[in-house]
Amino acid sequence: MFDLRYHVASLVAVFVALIVGILVGVGLAGSGVNKADLGLARAQRDKAQHDAAQAQAQLAELQKTESAFTLA
Repeated sequence: MFDLRYHVASLVAVFVALIVGILVGVGLAGSGVNKADLGLARAQRDKAQHDAAQAQAQLAELQKTESAFTLA
């Protein structure tokens, strides 16, 4: 029913699809986040953490002031 040429053609098609998939995957992985974008994201994260720490300190001061007025 199926001769050797059909099986060889099928195997070749599978390997060609595998190679194309690998090449596309490498191409997509290579176009990912570069070092400049990563550095910018880290700087933004650090600034956000610093701002959050300042807000926590300000909140603690306000709570301290509020408790001083409520006791009086």
